[in-house]
Amino acid sequence: MNRTTLGLACACLCLSSTLALGQAARPAAPPSVTVYGLVDEGVEIIDGRNDGAGGTTTSVRVGSGTAASRFGIRGNTGDMMPTIKGLFALEAGISADLGTLGQGGRIFGRQAFVGLQGGWGTVSLGRQLTMRFHGMQDADIFGAGSHGLGTLDSGVPNARADNAIAYTGTWGAITGGFNYSVGRDASPSAGSTSAAATNCAGEAVDKAQCREWSAMLRYAPGGWGVATAYERQYGGTTAVAATSSTPAVPATFGGLTSPSKTDSRWTLNAFGRIGGSQVGAGLLARDNQGSAATPRSRLYWLAVKTPVPDTAFTVDAMVATLRFDDSPNGADLLNLRGSWLLMKDLQAYVTLAHLRNKGTSALSASSGTPSAAPPAGRAQSSVITGVKYMF
Repeated sequence: MNRTTLGLACACLCLSSTLALGQAARPAAPPSVTVYGLVDEGVEIIDGRNDGAGGTTTSVRVGSGTAASRFGIRGNTGDMMPTIKGLFALEAGISADLGTLGQGGRIFGRQAFVGLQGGWGTVSLGRQLTMRFHGMQDADIFGAGSHGLGTLDSGVPNARADNAIAYTGTWGAITGGFNYSVGRDASPSAGSTSAAATNCAGEAVDKAQCREWSAMLRYAPGGWGVATAYERQYGGTTAVAATSSTPAVPATFGGLTSPSKTDSRWTLNAFGRIGGSQVGAGLLARDNQGSAATPRSRLYWLAVKTPVPDTAFTVDAMVATLRFDDSPNGADLLNLRGSWLLMKDLQAYVTLAHLRNKGTSALSASSGTPSAAPPAGRAQSSVITGVKYMF
């Protein structure tokens, strides 16, 4: 072996040893914590609001538009262990028009959980989004903004549960999940109840009181997919009158005043891309025993999200209809939205909703608060012009 060959062999050996040592000494990915959120506010004009005297009026207010404002912190332990890592999320809903907290005034009312994650899936504990939310999110293009499916079913943007244990796992193109809550919602809102704060604490002597469970299955092999989910909520208690020593306690929201009453939702959705457009369609069937008159309903929708070629504009549209079994009640909804991406994290928009009530229904075209419902059986329109900043 000549000196050149020997020198090259020694150099290769030294380089290989250095790379091996460097690989062995390379630290695992460090823990990470991320602060994130968005603020979305707009000026809203509502035409067809009930004036309290049998007629309608037009009013102006400031509130959320295309998304619910929020502030969150999330993190994970990185790859400190070979097969498992920890994770957490603390997320607060914010009413930016008032500077107050959402979800009944809870500090972290949107999410507050901790969990473990590995190749086998994720297990998490705390206040969490239910599997019904995860089953609908791909097809629900308008999301939790003031103009969306929440105008027809207030439970759509409020799919969360306290005291919950959840599991999700992915196997190729299939994702599945399950959650179970022993007390789905401990918070009333300012002494009253709402879809966001239902006053159903659970963890009581009656083991069925305020329980909630949901399951989800999603198949997405590529540019399209289908998903289905089922959720059942159990009722809580009736109202308790005030005494000289205790304040009044409101009844559980939505007429679910007993653990024997349930509110069940089943959804089937499809989503995908057609050309450059995102398309989502779905069915939400509901059996709400808290409503004695019209417990069974079906909500259908079709939504499209289309970028305008060679511009920073996006146009969204949705048609939806709500029908109650054995009843003339219901509503038809049309949503249109135009968004302009001013910067990477800054968006301006105009969104329009027109809702036509049927029978004695009195649903509002906007899910903003306070409620601005029309007279029973009447139509209503809402226009919001606003700005969304994401960070």
